[in-house]
Amino acid sequence: MSGEKSEPKPKLAAQLEKALEEVGIVVLKNEAVKLLLPENKNPSEPLYLVGIGAHQPNNYNPKIALKQLPDNSPRIAIMHNTKTLEAFPPPNSTDGYSRAYS
Repeated sequence: MSGEKSEPKPKLAAQLEKALEEVGIVVLKNEAVKLLLPENKNPSEPLYLVGIGAHQPNNYNPKIALKQLPDNSPRIAIMHNTKTLEAFPPPNSTDGYSRAYS
């Protein structure tokens, strides 16, 4: 999508998701997965990848994704639109984002 004023294209999004999954790419929509990193010296503290659904057409729910994680676990959250940050519960919201990008 080229911007907020564009209409969502669910059929195109479904085709893209199917094509990605056909080549082995996992599409995360309000989901979290534990990353298995061979160089992790402390496997009791895994790193999680959190994928948040699209802001338009209102398919995002960070709370559902974050409930899948242990409290205070390290994570990387990816999303389509930074406006989704507003839906993150504290302290996961804009505090970390503003530190990383200010």
